[in-house]
Amino acid sequence: MIAGVVLFGTGLTGGLGDAAPSRSFAPGETVTLTLDPADKPAIYLTRGTQVNWECRIDGNAKLVKATGGQTVQINGPQWELIALVNAPAKGDYKVTCTIDEQADTRFGLGRDLTIVAGGVLGGAAALIIVPSAGFVVAVIWTIVIVVRRNNHRRRLTTAG
Repeated sequence: MIAGVVLFGTGLTGGLGDAAPSRSFAPGETVTLTLDPADKPAIYLTRGTQVNWECRIDGNAKLVKATGGQTVQINGPQWELIALVNAPAKGDYKVTCTIDEQADTRFGLGRDLTIVAGGVLGGAAALIIVPSAGFVVAVIWTIVIVVRRNNHRRRLTTAG
């Protein structure tokens, strides 16, 4: 049971940690980001300020505005998912994001929350499967011990 709880916690924090932005940049700053479409890159905005934002990316990459107000917070500010990055191939892309007013706002590059759901679901599965497997093994072990003891007792009574 302890192993299941540990694996669940590891899957949960690992999954959310993968989504949280690993790199941040200021409004108006042009940054070069190494993007891999397999990582499902996404642009985040620090939450808490209501600002109108605009982001541009070079190359054949496209930004798709995110819907649903998904947020993530791990050891730092709370980030809100604002755009998904559709990069055609792995490579370096220049990104610039701006806001319409002065605010204490940062942009960040993270991963789409839907891709990290696998880590969270894996952790939840571990929470259920590992303790269940331990219970099944304990039941089988108990049955084997009881059967062997009964067989041993029968042999002792027939031999004596």
